[in-house]
Formats: sequence, C-alpha cells, structure tokens
Amino acid sequence: MAARVVRLAVVWPLLTCAQAPALVPSETLWQMLPTMHQALCSFSSGLCAEDGCPWRADWAAAAEDALGARVRHQPAALHLVLDALRLHYGEGGASQRAARAKPLVFSFHGPTGVGKSLLHEVLARALYERADARGRAAGALVIGAVGYRNAALALEYEEELRARINQHVRRCARPLIVVEELQLMPPSALRVLVPMLSRPTDSSAPDYSNATFVLTSNLGGEAVIARAYAAPSREQLDLDALQDELLATVDIAAGSTALSAAVDVIVPFLPFGRAELGAEARAMLAQLRADVAPAFAQGAGLEWDAGAGPLLLDKLAWEGDHEQAERQLARYGLQTLATKFNMLVSGPVRRHVDATLRRACGEGGASGRLATSVCVVVVHADSADGARGGDGGSGGLARLAVVDCATSMTLDAASVAALRGGWWMHVGPPAAEPPRCARGEASGT
Repeated sequence: MAARVVRLAVVWPLLTCAQAPALVPSETLWQMLPTMHQALCSFSSGLCAEDGCPWRADWAAAAEDALGARVRHQPAALHLVLDALRLHYGEGGASQRAARAKPLVFSFHGPTGVGKSLLHEVLARALYERADARGRAAGALVIGAVGYRNAALALEYEEELRARINQHVRRCARPLIVVEELQLMPPSALRVLVPMLSRPTDSSAPDYSNATFVLTSNLGGEAVIARAYAAPSREQLDLDALQDELLATVDIAAGSTALSAAVDVIVPFLPFGRAELGAEARAMLAQLRADVAPAFAQGAGLEWDAGAGPLLLDKLAWEGDHEQAERQLARYGLQTLATKFNMLVSGPVRRHVDATLRRACGEGGASGRLATSVCVVVVHADSADGARGGDGGSGGLARLAVVDCATSMTLDAASVAALRGGWWMHVGPPAAEPPRCARGEASGT
C-alpha cells in the first residue's frame, strides 16, 4: 500500500495526564512533566554524539522484520509506515528530501492498547545501530504532550519543548521525534511544533528535513471504532475515507489547518475483533503452559479442554457485551487483555500447580516434578454433576476449574457452590488418585 500524502489532519486515542502543580521550580519543570516516557536519547550519556546516531545499514529489512514480529494484527498500519520510510529515506531519498525541505510526519490514530506506542518503540530499536543498557534507541526522542493552565508553566514547557527537539535534531543525522498524547497540547504549544513539521520559512532554524516525526493522540478514536463496526471485515474497511475523517479531527483540535497540512501519512490502528483477541488468548495460554512446564516431569504438563479457550475468550474480552455478537469489538487492547489474563487465569493456574507440587513432593521437594498433569476444564455450576464438556456440555452457567487430570469430573455440592461464587475454582475437587511426584526427571514441555 503506497504512502499517502495528505493536507488535512489526524490523531489517535491515548491516556490522560494529571494537572501539574501550580508552582514548580523552573529547573525541575521538565523532569516533573507527566510524560509517557523519558527522552529515549540520553544527551548526557553520549548516545547521540559525533557519530550522529547512525541508522543500521539494513534498516529497511530490520524494521520490516521487527515490526512484523512485534506489532500484530495491524497490517495496514505497518504498510503505511514502512512504505513512507522507504520512499523518504530510500534510494533517491536525499534529492526528494531536498525538494520537499520538510521532515516525514506520521499521525497515529486508534483505541488504547492496539499497538501505536509499541510500533514507534520497536521501529526506533530497529532503525538505530546503538542503544543504551535498557534497549532504548540512540536516536529517538519521546516527549509527552501536556497542557498547563498556568501561563508561566505553559511558556516554560513550550520553550523546553523547542529546545529539546532542536538539540536532538542538531546531534542526530536522522532523528526520530515522537510526541505522545498530542490532544493534550494547547494551541500555543502546537504552534511551536508546526514550523518544525512544515517547509522552512526561517533560514536560521535547524534543518528538520532528515527527521521523522510521529504524532500520537486519541482524537478520532471513536471514528475508527465506528467504521470498524460498520465494515463487513477489516480488509473491506474504506481506509481513504477513514483517513480523511481522522485528518479533520486535527483541524478541530488545533483550531486551524496548519498542523494537518504538515501531516504526510495518517496511520489508523484498528480495534481488535474476536479473531484477533482469540489469537492473543491462545498465545497467552501457550506461554502459560511453557512457563509452568518446569514443574512437570516428561510426559506431564498443563492441559486444556477444547471448550476452555472459547470460554476464556468470552470472559476476557466479551463479558457483558452482547451487541452485534458476530462482529463484537473490544473497547480495550492487549494490555488490558494481558492484565485480565494474569489476574483471572495465570494466577489461579500457577497457584494450583504450586499447591499440587507441594502436595505430591512435600514442602521440601523443590527438586521434584509432577508426574501427573493438571487440567483446565469446563464445568457447569447448575447441578451437582457438572461434567467436563469441551463443547458446552450440559448447559447452564459454565465455569473453568483448575483440577488434577486424574480427578473424577462428578463434583459434589460444595464444589458446585464454589464454582457459582467465582469464575475459577482455584483448587479442584479431590483427585481419584493423589498426584505423583517424580524426582530427578527432566521437566515437561
């Protein structure tokens, strides 16, 4: 998909910032700003020194591989970003940049947690040869947008914003500058950015033409969700119409067309549907199985009923949302999914595995392994004989239980009552035979 040059405006959904204190000493103002990240380019450490923060020789291939592996379920966004970078910085790019005399400007849009911040973070690590001990790319500067009601603080922020960006541009040959949560910037701060993103009118200003700017915000997020709902599929979404609608939100936020006129590529990030979140849930289950594998001997491990995965996805992503069941979309992204998974799935499973290992091998059996498997099964809380049923079984209110695989699936009344009280049964009913301990055997896989 070719990069699309536009002259309107764009934005995307993110988080909110707390209001800064009324009085802040000027020397600590920048440090106290509620930024999404600290500046990734550490000027005091020499990461951006005389070498100009060089890009990798194979930056295009490295960026394509890294983004393809880490930023999932956003093929259109990846195509837009990679095509624009190749066009701007590829063969013949120097003459093109000289003719354009302006930086490459992206504007990312979409709901929270669908890969916007992840994309620019992975991109930075793929582009630059050097990074610090934390893996932060040498040539990337990430700034959190913020608006102050106090005029003096707002002016200091704007001056520091200009100084930070200009310093970074002078020290890095191909700088990457990210402004997170653009919707929080007041018009006065946006007016600081516009000359940097546009064709130069001041010959004494730094040369921004070799820079890449990424602007992120949550403006237009509802438009992305609404169009994703309306489209028959993600592949059939009218991307051009969505980009035009997102651009208009920038004009409204900025109060003029100056900012939108500087944007080169609008990059929508679509919300995840059932298929995408289902794939992520399956990946989390597979990772959990691998994480607890050291507790098991060869031939044993964590097992799942066929019906556990769909029930898990219903709980994690769709609970309480029955509108348009065939095309449901999550109102949150992977971070929320991962948080719920850790609380509702990973924690109960790990606790059960640990308790079963202690029961089998004793409190001091750290070197032991479970020779019997642990199962996550679907049971039904509407009767005292809720049988395991991967296809939904006997109906009623389905719940997941973590049990020993040797457990009889006929639950007593107390077990059924426990299932009615919560989604998980942390420790299953008594096993038909005690879990067996194996010592000195290799762990399962």
